Amino acid sequence: MEAAFPLASRALEAGLRYRSGRIVERARGVRRSLTTSSPPKVVPDFDERLHGVYL
Repeated sequence: MEAAFPLASRALEAGLRYRSGRIVERARGVRRSLTTSSPPKVVPDFDERLHGVYL
């Protein structure tokens, strides 16, 4: 799972750069797929980037 979030972060950045709602929604789907009480360190960073993104 830790390898998925850096990839999802890069995808999110690309989605924002190209203003692609489809890419951003896929990145949100990756985040929704993780349901754990103690997320890896990369998850809060990803959440911070994702917070407030609307396309």
